[in-house]
Amino acid sequence: MENRYPSPNQIQWHPWGLEALERARREDKPILLSIGAVWCHWCHVMDRTSFSDPDVISLINHRFVPIKVDTDKRPDVNNRYNLGGWPTTAFLTPGGDLMTGGTYIPPDSLKPILEKVSDYYREKHEEIEERVARLKFEAMEPEEETVEVDGALVSYEIVREVLDSLRRAYDREFGGFGREPKFPHARALELALAWHRRTGDPEMLEIATKTLQMMAGGGMYDDQAGGFFRYSTTRDWTVPHFEKMLEDNALLLKDCLIAYQVTGQDQYLGVARSVIGYIDSTLSDPRTGAFFGSQDADEEYYALSLAERAGREAPYVDRTIYTDWNAMMVISYLKASEVMGEPRLRDRALRALDYLVQESWSETVGAYHFNVDGKSEHPGLLNDQVWLARALVEAHLLVEPSGRPHYLETARSLCRLIERDHWDQEKGGFFDTSDRVEAIGALREKHKPFEENANAADLFLMMYQLGGDQRYRNLAEKTLGGFLRIYRRYDVISAAYALTVDRLLRPLKISITGPAAGPGTLGLFSLARSAYLPGALVQIDHEPGPSPAASICTHDACLPPISDPAQLKDQIERLVRVQLSAWPR
Repeated sequence: MENRYPSPNQIQWHPWGLEALERARREDKPILLSIGAVWCHWCHVMDRTSFSDPDVISLINHRFVPIKVDTDKRPDVNNRYNLGGWPTTAFLTPGGDLMTGGTYIPPDSLKPILEKVSDYYREKHEEIEERVARLKFEAMEPEEETVEVDGALVSYEIVREVLDSLRRAYDREFGGFGREPKFPHARALELALAWHRRTGDPEMLEIATKTLQMMAGGGMYDDQAGGFFRYSTTRDWTVPHFEKMLEDNALLLKDCLIAYQVTGQDQYLGVARSVIGYIDSTLSDPRTGAFFGSQDADEEYYALSLAERAGREAPYVDRTIYTDWNAMMVISYLKASEVMGEPRLRDRALRALDYLVQESWSETVGAYHFNVDGKSEHPGLLNDQVWLARALVEAHLLVEPSGRPHYLETARSLCRLIERDHWDQEKGGFFDTSDRVEAIGALREKHKPFEENANAADLFLMMYQLGGDQRYRNLAEKTLGGFLRIYRRYDVISAAYALTVDRLLRPLKISITGPAAGPGTLGLFSLARSAYLPGALVQIDHEPGPSPAASICTHDACLPPISDPAQLKDQIERLVRVQLSAWPR
């Protein structure tokens, strides 16, 4: 992580890697692992204070091997060592096994902690080794809750249970879920909107729209320059944590667009436009067309009006281009281009996507995690492969009539790579890292992150809908089945899983046949895509019919082809009004 607060006697930080761990073994020293982020306020405070204290610097440099990690650039390391927030201050054995640690440690506390950990490591070698060995043995014991389950057992009870968790957690007074600190939970809002669209459930509509209204009307939203802050420190959304993340704004932009499609209320479109304005002005790279990662928190700056801000330096922008977050924003911009009827947003999204394919992807390696100054680094993370492939599929569906077949070809290549490098051949599901990531420390243990697996399964279901390849569906089913016994643990975070189950059980595909560039074909295509249909996939079929027509299919049943746009619109509205009990099982 970039050290923006250097001290006269700097700590000799190492990057995470084999070299640092080998030095720790060679010198028989424990490791001090500091995990932070460029947007993290308390990380900067710790750099300015605790890590700038001369006594602390001396202790760390002489008794530890210090490693500094940026959570955004190494999410795989953060996922295994984070101890409850940022900064994380973890103490490891030379082999990378966790001994103890915490989050922010003030200067007057850090020095005695360093001395105590160092002394403990020197005096209790055998005890530490026995404890680490015992924990590893316990981790190897099979858990009943991770056994493989036949994908056929996936049912709509999963979706209903996740929806019940949303109802229980919903804050009826202020919107959102739980109390303070309060996070947006964008995928949960998407699930609520999808379920309302499916069933007309008024409570789900209230959950989504009230939450978006309270966030947009409160401190969570920058009403001067646009964009959502990361989370609220208060239950009523009035006092945010002021950093702005590309990931959060991508997902919330999509929610606002869906809310507009569902309600027709211009307030959601207004917020969406404002988010896009902020992204275009602040988190966009004019040279490459890609999107920057984040903007720092600065409480004093954001308390100013727009005119007052003009006289001050804006908070620092992390110009790192993260593949997964960029792909999320590409998807949201593509949706915005259709909902708002603005082709420039489509072109903007495709420029960013083309940059990712050109600079952050290769046929043999797949997607790299991030790009700095034109140099792509750290391949082998599941999230990058999945989100880039999803963005490519969305781009293919939108622009395929204009002749860019390479988007689908690249998505297929990524799917092959995901199966080759991340699939668990024994139990199913996808590991978060591939063999391209050094298996050192806690990275020796493969993880199957819940939400990332749900997103991967959703990708493979989209690929199945596109071409009917049963292999894609089988991979998705087996992945979803592997989490049947544990999804309840995650409450509202299970939303992505429920959305994927919904796509599996209630797929909908609208195929448009006719001359690819003909006005009749494109008219039916645009009409079908303008409606919000959860789990639906709309594409132009390569087999032209005698005249443009649309075929609506769910599972193996299809309605007769429709050529009249008014009839197609009416049929889509009927589909929206159909209750779940009437859908084929």
